[in-house]
Amino acid sequence: NLCVTAAYCPIREILEKEKK
Repeated sequence: NLCVTAAYCPIREILEKEKK
């Protein structure tokens, strides 16, 4: 994982939330 922290990669959090 390139972005270990969600704060560093907020896009990942959004994608995960959208997937859910």
